[in-house]
Amino acid sequence: MTRFTIRLFGCLVFIILTALGTKNASAGSITATPLNDAGDTIAVTLDENVAKLRLTISGITAGDYDIRVGGPILGTYHTNSNQLELIVCGDGDYFKTDCDENDYFHSQDYDVKVWKAGTTFNVASKKITIAPYVPNIYLNASENPTSSTIMAVNVDGHRRPTNLAKRNTYDINLFGISGTGDPPDPEDFVVGEVGIGEKEFGPLPEGSYQLDIFYDQEMDFALASFQIIVDDNGGGSIGDIDTGTKGGLGAGGNPCTAAGCQTALGNIPITIKDLSENLLSIGIGAAGGLALILIVVGAIRILVSQGDQQKLNGGREMIVAAVAGLLFLIFATIILQFIGISILSGVPGIG
Repeated sequence: MTRFTIRLFGCLVFIILTALGTKNASAGSITATPLNDAGDTIAVTLDENVAKLRLTISGITAGDYDIRVGGPILGTYHTNSNQLELIVCGDGDYFKTDCDENDYFHSQDYDVKVWKAGTTFNVASKKITIAPYVPNIYLNASENPTSSTIMAVNVDGHRRPTNLAKRNTYDINLFGISGTGDPPDPEDFVVGEVGIGEKEFGPLPEGSYQLDIFYDQEMDFALASFQIIVDDNGGGSIGDIDTGTKGGLGAGGNPCTAAGCQTALGNIPITIKDLSENLLSIGIGAAGGLALILIVVGAIRILVSQGDQQKLNGGREMIVAAVAGLLFLIFATIILQFIGISILSGVPGIG
């Protein structure tokens, strides 16, 4: 009994130390401060028009650190204090440090991780969300459009860089509703460097229509939507439709974005890496809870055994099995983290 108790105590101490080590492994913190092209701090929302970010890693010790964004190593950096700072800009799905006025962030989540240089010892992690930039969009037309009314979509504002046409090309989707047939879609149009653009369309036959404006080739996120009723008898009207640009989804909207899919169960990631991390976290929590229940049940069986050797052995075996399962779970997690981070870090969508 004494030998068993010592072994059990040793296993519990090991589990506690491992848990504390895991907690301390991510004891640092990361803050992201938006900057303009000159490197000055600006008080704005983190969206696609932010030029740069100042990453501040705090709560660390002096030494060398590897910084990863989405898998690849951004670089190895040294600090002589408990804080490390660097300025980054967008480079597709990743960050870079050699910035110029043509760099930009994508509307997505950037997964930033800081490791002790040359190891898989994670000291800080942060998911930085870059929101989409939504310009001021309005429909210029008569309040009571008729079948002879010419209308125009006006856009005030543009995404950086202003000289890159593909970043400021807008697609107009016009379709009939309430039984009205679909008219031809207006052509795409580009907002120039001055940040103001206009596209005329119409006239439209009498009926009801919905007009959606998207960034070209980014059809999962309507920047603005309007309902248009054309009536030659004075019953025409134009109204805004909530598209989800400030919360919620419009009719037929796609619930999935780069950040994941909004469902009744919450946000479900769409990338392999984020989805596997969520599933692994849920699995570890469930397995740990089950092991704890088994340990408690085993201890109760030992306490109420009243010297019955069969019940005593059954309680011992249950506790040993639960502890062994916890140890297996801990080592399996370490191995999976090593495989996912050190081996698969360069694989797109996984690293």
